[in-house]
This record gives sequence, C-alpha cells and structure tokens, in this order.
Amino acid sequence: MQLQEVVVTANRRGEENLQGVPMSITALDAGALNQTNINSLVDITRSVPGISVQELGGGQNTIVIRGITTDGVPVNTDTETQTPVSVYLDEMPISLAGATPDLRVFDLERVEVVRGPQGTLYGAGAMAGNIRYITRKPDPTAFSATVEGLAEETRSDVGYDVRGMLNAPLIDDKLAMRLSVYQGRDPGYIDNIATGAKNQNTQDNTQARLALRLQDIGHWILDGSFLYGRVKTGNSNGTYTDLGPYAYHAETPEEYLDRYGMSNFTATYGGDAFDFISSTSFVDRHIESYNSSEFVTEFFTSSFPGGPIGSGSYNLFKNDIKDFAQEFRLSSKSWQHWKGLLGAFYEHQTRDYWQNYPAPGFDALIGASSLSLGAFTPDTLFSETQDSVTRQLAFFGELTFVPNDRFDLTAGLRQFNWRQSFSLYSGGAFGIDPATGAPLTSYGDSSENGVNPRVNATFHATPDALIYAEAAKGFRYGGLNQPVPEGPAPACGPDLAAAGLTSAPETFGPDHVWTYSLGEKATLADRRVTVNTTAFLTNWYDVQTRHLLASCGYYYIRNKGDVRSTGIELEANWQATQAWVWGLSAGYTNAYANGPITDLGAPDGARAPYFPRVIASLSTNYRWSTPWGGLMLSADYSHRGESTTSFNTNDPTYRVIPASNVVNAALVLSSGQFDWRVFARDITNERIVVANAANLYAPYQPGDQEFVARPLTIGVAMTVYFGRR
Repeated sequence: MQLQEVVVTANRRGEENLQGVPMSITALDAGALNQTNINSLVDITRSVPGISVQELGGGQNTIVIRGITTDGVPVNTDTETQTPVSVYLDEMPISLAGATPDLRVFDLERVEVVRGPQGTLYGAGAMAGNIRYITRKPDPTAFSATVEGLAEETRSDVGYDVRGMLNAPLIDDKLAMRLSVYQGRDPGYIDNIATGAKNQNTQDNTQARLALRLQDIGHWILDGSFLYGRVKTGNSNGTYTDLGPYAYHAETPEEYLDRYGMSNFTATYGGDAFDFISSTSFVDRHIESYNSSEFVTEFFTSSFPGGPIGSGSYNLFKNDIKDFAQEFRLSSKSWQHWKGLLGAFYEHQTRDYWQNYPAPGFDALIGASSLSLGAFTPDTLFSETQDSVTRQLAFFGELTFVPNDRFDLTAGLRQFNWRQSFSLYSGGAFGIDPATGAPLTSYGDSSENGVNPRVNATFHATPDALIYAEAAKGFRYGGLNQPVPEGPAPACGPDLAAAGLTSAPETFGPDHVWTYSLGEKATLADRRVTVNTTAFLTNWYDVQTRHLLASCGYYYIRNKGDVRSTGIELEANWQATQAWVWGLSAGYTNAYANGPITDLGAPDGARAPYFPRVIASLSTNYRWSTPWGGLMLSADYSHRGESTTSFNTNDPTYRVIPASNVVNAALVLSSGQFDWRVFARDITNERIVVANAANLYAPYQPGDQEFVARPLTIGVAMTVYFGRR
C-alpha cells in the first residue's frame, strides 16, 4: 500500500521520479482531471499553489506565477509584451501573451507546472515558470481505442463533447499511429440584454491530433505529430455590473475565432553514454476577434458636434502568427562523478496584426472621409497594422557534479541573441497625428543578447528525502514601442514634455528576475506520504510598464521600477488506506512594489495586482468494489483569496476581486470495458470573478466589466475501451 510513483520530464533529461527532482513542480494526472471534465487552463491550475490564470474565454488568458505581473486583462493591441510563463506541448513552445491556445485535456499523460525561473532550459518565455502538456505516445505493441460521449448543463444551457482515440500498431513492435479527436460545445451562461439572447458565451472546440512513432531502429526513436484546432466563442465571459450577475450588452455580434496547426518532429537517440534529441516544430495560428464597442464609440464621439454615435460599431482584430523552432539537446549519462546537458535553440516568428474599428455614420459626424485619413474602410475611427519578425538563437548547458551519494551540485547557463524588426501603420481619425493629419508609421529594429545562469545544490539526507537550494535568473526580451503623436496639443507633446522628452522612446529593454529557493522533498511512512515544501524570494528588476500619456490617450512601454515576491508552497499526499488517498496543496505569496513605481502609481510596498496571497486545495479519492464493478468517488475543494486590480488603492480603476471557493465531485463506475461517471463542478454555484476592467466610459457603459468563471455545471459521461485499457 504505497503512493504511485509520479514521473516528470521538466529537467529535459528524460523521465525522472518527481520526488527526486530538486525544484518546485506539480504533476497533474490527466485522467483525474477528466473525471470532472476539468479541461480549461484556468480549471486545470486552480488546485496548483503559486499560479493564477485570468481567462476571458476561448483561450484569451493571462498566466501569472508567484505574483510576477502588473495587470491581469490582456491588451489586444499590445503585440510587443512577452509572456512571463512559457507553455509547451511536449517539445513544442506554444505560448502567446494573452492568448495561449485552449488545448483540451484528452489523451494526455499529465500536465507539469514548474514554478520559478526556467530561463536556462526554456529561454525568455519562462521568466516566472513553465507549463507543459505531455501527450500519450503511440504504442506499437498493442491495439487500443477509446470512445467517449458527455453531456453537461450550465444555467439551463446544454453542452456536449465527443472524444475518440485510436492506437494502432502498423509494424509490430516498431511503428504505430495514434489518432485522437475531440468535438465539443461548452454551454453558455451569459445573456445579452441588448438582443434578449440567452447563454451567448458558448464555445465550440474542435481538435484532432495524429501522431506516429517509429522505434527499435538501432538506438533511435522517431516521433511525428500534427495537431489541428479550431475554437469559436460566441462572446467572452465578460459581464457588466449594472446589468446583473450574468449579463452584458452588445448591439453587434461578438465572436472569438482561433484556428491553429501545430507540427512537431522529434528524433531521440538513446546511447550507452549519452542521449541526443532533435525537436523541430512549426505553429501556424490565425486569430479573429469581433468586439462590440458601442460604449467606447459613444464616449469618443461625444465631443464631436452632433453628439455620440455607437449603434453598430465594433472592433475587429486579426492576428496571424507563424513560428518555427528547432532545438538540439545532448545529455550525458552519469560518468564517474559528472553528468551534463548541452543544447542549442533557434526560433523564427512572424506576426501580422490587423485592426479595424468601423462606426456607421462617423464620416457624416466629422464631415470628412475616413479613407482620406488613412483608414481601411469608410466610417472608421481607427485602422492599424503591426508586423514583426523575430529571430532568436541560444546555446545552453548544465553540468552536475556528484561527489558522493549525498550531494549534487548543478550549474547552468544560457547564452542568447535576439533580434526583431517591426513596422506599424495607423490611420483614421484616432490613428493620425493631429498636428499633421497624416497616418502614424513606425519602422525599427531591436536586439538583445546576454546570459542566464542557474545554480542548484541538493543534499540527499536519506534515499527518500532531499533538501535543495537554488538561485536562478529568468528574463523577458524588450521590444519596440508604437508611434506616439508628438504635438502640439491636442497630441501628446505636453505629456512628453512633462516627462522630459521631445518624443516617445522607440524601444524598451528587457526585464528579469532573480529567484532564490530553499526546498525539501520527503517520502515518508513506508512511501505512503509525500511532503514537498519550497520557500522563495524573487526580485523582479526593470519591470516593463506602460507609461500613459493622459491628455492624448497613447502610451509607451518603458523599464521602470522593481517588484519583490516572497512566499512558501506546500504539497502533500497521503495513501491513508489501500482505497483512500488524500492530497493537500497550499501557498502563500506576498508580491509587492520594491520601491515606488511611478507608471503604475505604486507606492513602496504596494501589493501587486491579480494574485491572491493564499491559494489552497484539498482533494480525496476513495475506491471500493461493488457487484457491478469498481466504484470511485473523487472530490476536491479549492480556495483562492481575494486579489486586486491595481497597485494603487487611490487609482480610480482599483477594484477588489473577491475570494472564491470551489467544490467539484465525481462518481465513476468501472465495469469491464465501460466507465460511467456523473460529475459536478462548482457545486455551491458561487459566482467567481476572475478579472475586472473598470468602467472608463461612463456614463455610456453600464458599470465595470467583470469576467466570471463558469458557475454550477453538472454532467454525465460514458467511456468505452477497446483492446488494451
């Protein structure tokens, strides 16, 4: 009667026992998540200490680890801000600031969440941590297949999903294919007051993944995969506080559409003295977003003769991203007292962003043609394109000295070189330079290079207990600022002059963190209990902040201020009996301004936004036998303390996001080749606010915009297994 061993691959040296990896890492079992149909990123990570996700629907999200953030609602027009948390699908980097793909948890082995800088092994996107989806690989030794059907209900709206998996050996013991498909509809729960339509934030999600594995060809294993996904959301999960708990107002249709194709080819050589891995990835994404904007339009046009207009206005965003990544890694097996890892990484990314903001009747209101002002279409407030090409090359390595069975000493380093070219165009009445009447344009280049170190010392007190200390650096690249009209009034000249500038800076620099960790991992009571604890101190330097030019509404990004985050994280598991398992996780994080940050209005010591100080969860699983088969009851409770939306309590946009408590439960009957299950999420039907955008357009907008999580959802599912289960 012992806890099952959990393996992870976060150290990029192959599979290792979680309890032997000296870092703060959580491994989430995909099968356990599937029992209660937990599949979105915000739900997956809710029970993980030290992480918070603000999800606006359809994969529009902001991922925060240990309070390393300055805001929580993605800015659609800001294509230059880099994500502080990297996300991988196996060996493939897939993260994008504010829009990491909404992958559904199906046919996965696990999800790994690593807290703390991972810049040495994963690069610039892992300043605060790393999330990895680990898929099940094709098995050439046996046939297996799975079919599942599910129905669920939220606020009287019914959703469904149909899933299937086929694993087929093509050449016995050598070649296999694995095909997994998913088609689902998440029920809506937010109503449109303007049209009377109910449950408008439905989400349709289609995913299909084909993987091939060729093995036993000398020392080589070859893996190839292609994932296609399409996510369509009828509306975000935003509500307006003056309209009711689950209501919004939109006179034009709203939609978020994300289509992506992700390809990867990985070749692995397993030798007697070393392992070699080559990973080649290509990601092609197209994102479109239609946002009803009548309140914003009414606000901006209210100063024109004739009064505000707003009926039929909307904001259209398009994003095309193509990303190629190649990585080589060479890791040694233990040789006397040494083992090491060497790698090289290259990435080439193009991003074409397009925005258009039409408002019927606007040309008549201003007495001019929007086309003559550089807009893409008539009756248009604003038009914009942002095109960028990014290249990065990095070399990295780690060397571990093992003088005896008690000590490991690891030192790692990543040397990087990053370059970006950028062009921007904006036109329309709100995109021109008021002083000249000409569209705003900007062209430029930016580059960064440097090193990123990591040092780790581990003491193995016993074969089942270790203590580790670590110092690690993480970083984000800088970028190019959008052009700012200089003046004179009504442009930005006065605000620039007040900042001691004649023009906005063309670029902003990188920011970085240093994290110092002290932790332990222990397996106790004849391997029936695990207790893992980490205490950390993070210093975030030269934070990338938006400096708002209040008189003209533009902003530029600059490096201003420092943030400090301290805390402790605990994870424990207990195999109470042969049938009963308990899990506990808890974290306390105190992130605050380390000195005043003027751009954010943050006084020294001000609490960082969008991160609760306390995150805790408790879970249990109980199994027993019945005449009809094995029965399992699983339940979990998670608590997240309150958080805020701003550093500055005197900021008119400052809001408190209430604490939340969520209870989920599932009952699963397994009999032969069948599983039947019933489940419920958010059993207490608590209204959970995940983000808040304060009302900046009063009196036209009906209150703040609050983004809320899915309330009480109940469902049933049946799974059929064929072949090896």
